[in-house]
Amino acid sequence: MSEPQAFYSWQVAYRLAVFETDAIKIRERVHVALMAIEERFQDVVRIDKVENLAIDRARTGLASIRMERLKKPTFIISLTNEPDQSEG
Repeated sequence: MSEPQAFYSWQVAYRLAVFETDAIKIRERVHVALMAIEERFQDVVRIDKVENLAIDRARTGLASIRMERLKKPTFIISLTNEPDQSEG
C-alpha cells in the first residue's frame, strides 16, 4: 500500500504546466511553476524530505517539458536555489 500523496502550494502551478496543451502558454506555465517552487524556499515552514523529493521530481519534469515541448535546451535546476542557466 502506498503512502497518501501530500499537497503542496506550488503543485497547482506545476500541474497547470504539465497539463497545458496550448503551445503558446506552455512557456509561461513552466516559468510560473518554477517561480512557485522558488517561492516555497522563501517560506518559513521547513521543507521535509518528502516535499524535497517532490520538488526535485517537479523540477526534472519541468526541464523535460522545456526540452520536449518547447524544443529549448535547459539545465535541471538544483535544489540549492542556483539560477536557471538557460534563462540568461
